[in-house]
Amino acid sequence: MTARPLVLAIALLGACASERTPTPPPLQHTPAAHTTQASRHTARRAKPPSPAPTATARQTLECPIDPDRADCRALCTAGATHEWCR
Repeated sequence: MTARPLVLAIALLGACASERTPTPPPLQHTPAAHTTQASRHTARRAKPPSPAPTATARQTLECPIDPDRADCRALCTAGATHEWCR
């Protein structure tokens, strides 16, 4: 084969390469959920209760006067010891 047909053959192969569809990536193996992963899981622990929200200095002054405000009521959660929460 001379140089010209060889160059033409390579150019033709290069042009056809863009027409080919790409192959999809190989599938990854995922183990079944009932096999080894079940033994690795531990019992889920409940989140510890969050501490009672802290009132700002302004809320400390104004909430005893107007305890029905939304921001004052939001501070009255379980375990809150603010005087307007009673």
